[in-house]
Amino acid sequence: MQTIDVGATLDEAHWSGYQKLLVAATATTIILDGLDNQLLGAALPALMREWNLPRPAFVPVQTAGMIGMMIGGAIGGVIGDRLGRRVALIGSVVAFGALTLLVSLSGGLAVLTVLRFFAGFGLGGAMPNAAALSSEYVPKRQRPFAVTLTIVCIPLGGSLAGLVGAQVLPRFGWRGLFLVGGILPLAFLLWRRNA
Repeated sequence: MQTIDVGATLDEAHWSGYQKLLVAATATTIILDGLDNQLLGAALPALMREWNLPRPAFVPVQTAGMIGMMIGGAIGGVIGDRLGRRVALIGSVVAFGALTLLVSLSGGLAVLTVLRFFAGFGLGGAMPNAAALSSEYVPKRQRPFAVTLTIVCIPLGGSLAGLVGAQVLPRFGWRGLFLVGGILPLAFLLWRRNA
């Protein structure tokens, strides 16, 4: 009986349409990750006005989000190793999408801080799994491009936060901004599942 080295076969194969679609989908999740990650910065002036708080009062919120991302990156990597990259990436997107939706209901700094901390788990867990997924499922010669494309989508998503904020904040306020930021990743997952 002849054995087949799946890794070698994948490395030498042509870059298929499915693989390109997979890289595009992972890159899109990272754009949405970058968007959600930067929403607080876009919403901060409106939050300061509504809650009558100075900018330094929001430092714990931002710090909690970063700590959550650090923990989420480590946990997301372990989950990706044990349960699969796809499962971990989908879980990360659901986490940051759902928790960003909940941020729109925040009534004070304490709740906002806790929600951004836990949203950070999803935001941090998405990147390592998206990069690994892009790397593992494409031929060897396309891996640098696939991983680079995935990684550069973080600042692209962050830039979109400003553009989305400019459109949403004047009409719907900061709550509307977080609603959009939570709905987009969840809607993308539903669309990909049904596509």
